[in-house]
Amino acid sequence: MGLRTVLAVDDEPSVLAALNRLLRPVGVRVLSAVSGETALAVLAEHCPAIGAVFGGYAMPAEPALSYCSGPR
Repeated sequence: MGLRTVLAVDDEPSVLAALNRLLRPVGVRVLSAVSGETALAVLAEHCPAIGAVFGGYAMPAEPALSYCSGPR
């Protein structure tokens, strides 16, 4: 089910780890990416299973949420 898989995008490993710790116990599969480029690759590989994207707002190497402007 799409709502059971999310993509977490952040350049801080501690943020990705926290999302994993919070969501996995309630049955949510968390895919992680540390950059917009990686997020696009994960989206391409796992779409349409991904039901939501949690994104880092101020990642230094990319504009905020730039990975969401890619293929849908």
